[in-house]
This record gives sequence, C-alpha cells and structure tokens, in this order.
Amino acid sequence: MQCPRCHAKVGFAQMAKHRCPSCAARIYFSPKWRWLRGISCGLVVILLTYRWYPLEGSLARHFVWCAATLLVFVVLLLISVYLLPPEIDLVPGDGPLRLDL
Repeated sequence: MQCPRCHAKVGFAQMAKHRCPSCAARIYFSPKWRWLRGISCGLVVILLTYRWYPLEGSLARHFVWCAATLLVFVVLLLISVYLLPPEIDLVPGDGPLRLDL
C-alpha cells in the first residue's frame, strides 16, 4: 500500500492510526471492493448452509459446522486481501467530509 500524497509505503499499523508515517496526511481505506466482498460472503453463507449444514445431528455437530464455517470465512478474507489489496484514499469512504486543516 502506498500513500496517495507522498507515495511512501504504508503498513497496516499506520492504517490503524489513519496517518501516513512520512507526510502525516490522514488516510483511509478505499471502499472500492466493499460490495464485491460483501456479495461474495453472502453467497458463500448460502452455499455453506445449503450444502453442509447437518440437519440430523447433535449440538456438537452444530458447533463443528460453526467452527468450519468460521475457518472458511477467515481463509476467504485473507485470500481476498492478498488478491485484491486494499487501496488507500485521502477521504473517508462513507460519512461526511471533514477538512482536517
């Protein structure tokens, strides 16, 4: 990831602080891929529930299904972050614009 103003490398630790380490500009994640990730996560939920949910089972099988589903979601999130890296923007993606002077 690079700062849009000074093109310096920005890590996730600096993104949590919303500041560029070199030019001190306020930076935010761009919401460009937000809808694609949301729709794909919804389709995966429907698929996992339809195909793999144990209808005839116990509470233990339900907990195993929940753990497996959580594992699939974490793996898909990490893959999506590496395949579609987050972009950085100088303005927040949602909410009112503020002038940080």
